[in-house]
Amino acid sequence: MTGCAPDIFLYAPLVRPSLQVEETCPATGTPIRIVFTPSGVESVDPAGAVVPILPPREFDRLAGMTVEDIDASMCAQCPFYSSAEAAQGWLDAHPGGRVFPVRQAWELSFHRAWRDRMSALLNLGN
Repeated sequence: MTGCAPDIFLYAPLVRPSLQVEETCPATGTPIRIVFTPSGVESVDPAGAVVPILPPREFDRLAGMTVEDIDASMCAQCPFYSSAEAAQGWLDAHPGGRVFPVRQAWELSFHRAWRDRMSALLNLGN
């Protein structure tokens, strides 16, 4: 897969029993492998892989765009990187953007709230 690394954190709670993501770091060519389960990040290789998050002002310009335009202008700009150092070019191109280690990104409150809500909904049928 390539593209919108942050989106994976929204969909991972929905996948049973797990979701394996394989991507190549665009800066180093390093293979990245991440395994998610509904309850967390099972494994990250390399361990220092990061998720880029665009600065808030870039989200403001998405208002009124189609899904296709959002994909092209935002999602294509947020792949996984093998390390924070590898993401430096991305950070330079997106002032105010941030990168988070994969496990830390999973624990961000937005993703935790989404994950908990989706898990609760899915468990209602069990």
